[in-house]
Amino acid sequence: MKLNKHIEFNSKSQLWRLLINNNNNLLIESRDTETKKVSLTCFNLDSKETLLNNITPKEDTWIGIEAFYGDYIIMHKFVKPDLPMHKGIILYSVSQKKEIWENLNYTFLLIHNDNIIAQQQGFEE
Repeated sequence: MKLNKHIEFNSKSQLWRLLINNNNNLLIESRDTETKKVSLTCFNLDSKETLLNNITPKEDTWIGIEAFYGDYIIMHKFVKPDLPMHKGIILYSVSQKKEIWENLNYTFLLIHNDNIIAQQQGFEE
């Protein structure tokens, strides 16, 4: 059996994460291992259209992805670069190619019925 190439992606950065959302879009998170900068590329797997091409979020270092749902990439910051504890929720729209919402008081838990479920970090939690 011969496999055919569906899409092509080249990067000098390290591929960090691949996520597919409910719209059959593939999100590629890559990171420069020296500078820690994040770059996002997104393809629609049905049409092969490039939706994002090496977009760098506003916070291009010490940021991570929580989820990829519908049109949105849900990201977080870190409390400190050397601590893996997540801080805040950042919502990035693929179609608008921009950050549309940020709240640093809550952390992401899950998505349920098209809603983001979050928690507020306290001293004991």
